[in-house]
Amino acid sequence: MEIYEQLRANCDKLLEAYHTNLEDVQKLQETLIRDILPSVTDELNLTPDATEWAKEWLSDTGSIFRIARKNQFTKSFTLEAIRKNLVWRLDNLWQKAEPVPMSNVHYLSLDTLDPCGRPIVIVETVPLEVEVDIVKQGIMQFFETVRMNLYEAGKNVDRGRGIPLQCTVILDLQHLTFQRVGLDIMTWAVREVYPRFPGMLAAVFMMNYSWTHSGMWNVVK
Repeated sequence: MEIYEQLRANCDKLLEAYHTNLEDVQKLQETLIRDILPSVTDELNLTPDATEWAKEWLSDTGSIFRIARKNQFTKSFTLEAIRKNLVWRLDNLWQKAEPVPMSNVHYLSLDTLDPCGRPIVIVETVPLEVEVDIVKQGIMQFFETVRMNLYEAGKNVDRGRGIPLQCTVILDLQHLTFQRVGLDIMTWAVREVYPRFPGMLAAVFMMNYSWTHSGMWNVVK
């Protein structure tokens, strides 16, 4: 019950911040699309398709809000952070290879939400049997898919309930292996990928956790 109360309080606080700052965030989006996007388009010589793809992300109010919140809603810092994030996305997510098969990741139906009304994702750990670069691409793909799912869910939700700004992850550690490369990949993900999607995960619940996982958990924290 204590965990639920804490998560409920965090959710309410987040939604309050969202509604309080929504008008400013929307004005920020107008600036980004009007001024920043053309600048990045010229700098990187983007194709029309790439520019439209970038605009889709800048139109994701939830994502822009989360970055603004991370930067304490300071406009100059937020604009710079979003610009850097946009360039990173174009370098790492735009028109990459075919999607990495991820049968171990389960995005539950939007009819199945956590007690705070947030989507749930179940991730089963699997033995590392593919190239490291493919694993890294899969991790980036996972975060981007979660972002897109939240964005799409927000389009259809009753505004009176508040849009889903975060999701809850259930991580099954049953088949986790303790290879050095696995720890390196997790460290990379925490340092290089997660900061590009700030505040998107409300909570991560671990199944089949034991003391043998404590070292890896320290890396995540």
